[in-house]
Amino acid sequence: MKEQSLYKNRLLTTIFILVLILLIIGCSSDNGDQDNVEHSVESVPGGTYPMGYVGVFEAVHDVTLSSFSMGVYEVTNAQVVDVFNWANGQGKFQTVNSLTVTNVGNSQELLDLDDPHCNIQYSGGTFSVRTDLGDDGSGGSVDISNYPCAEITWYGAVAFCNYLSEIEGLTPCYDLSNWSCNFSANGYRLPTEAEWEYAARYIDGQYNNFRAGDSFSGSDSPGEVAWYIDNSSETPHNDIADGSGTHEVGLKDPNELNIYDMSGNVNEWCYDWSAAYPISPQTNPTGPESGTARSIRGGGIGAAADGSLRTSWRYNAVPDESMNDVGFRVAKRP
Repeated sequence: MKEQSLYKNRLLTTIFILVLILLIIGCSSDNGDQDNVEHSVESVPGGTYPMGYVGVFEAVHDVTLSSFSMGVYEVTNAQVVDVFNWANGQGKFQTVNSLTVTNVGNSQELLDLDDPHCNIQYSGGTFSVRTDLGDDGSGGSVDISNYPCAEITWYGAVAFCNYLSEIEGLTPCYDLSNWSCNFSANGYRLPTEAEWEYAARYIDGQYNNFRAGDSFSGSDSPGEVAWYIDNSSETPHNDIADGSGTHEVGLKDPNELNIYDMSGNVNEWCYDWSAAYPISPQTNPTGPESGTARSIRGGGIGAAADGSLRTSWRYNAVPDESMNDVGFRVAKRP
């Protein structure tokens, strides 16, 4: 009898443990795909550098930056899908008429799902990476999960930063009711234009020991570090333009900070409202307090080596605009 009772107790204990494990797994699955989100950042030591380049008629001025962290890669389609699925499950936004828009305050478009160049689709309440885009060199499709996300607005990039921060237990930087940024928060955000150029041109942080503004991030030879107009037709690629497209992140050489694709592949949203550079030295500048367009950096698949591929090149667009060659990367406090 004692042996039967002992066996019964052991059996009940085993069943209890198995049920507990299943409950834990179930709770984890309720969090969406957040466990699949991996986002690497690289520490960028602070310093002072001459921002701007006289060759593009910008006012070259000293900028001093505190240390910060920058995303090693441009944010990918798979990462946006994972984060947006989590946010959708949390009721953070709604998808109406093929547009994903926020649910709070000044509601704005995040992702233009109806654009034929959008890499992401929405069906049955779930986001996924499209499988009918791309060229593997033989007419077949290529998996574009790890290609940079495009057709995302500035608002969409900002919302992604907040959602990713929440997933990782960090304090979100943005107030999505008015789109203001708290730079003292420890969550993810878009890099400022000054941070972006500093990280793109960085060599070893010594004053004036930065790549010139007409060079490329990590090299003076664009083909080593960038997908741009001369090589973006190489397969496999995402077929978002006739005969060319974006490529998987991280295939080219990184720059001196071990950050990839800061030149080429997709242009990247920055935080700042776009405006002419000041003449006086600046410390941790975040741009003007208001404006009509947000800054864009980096050059994309259609960039020319003697034009918009240069690290000093500046572009801008209204924040609710989405384009097939504009994506983003994240930044945060060190």
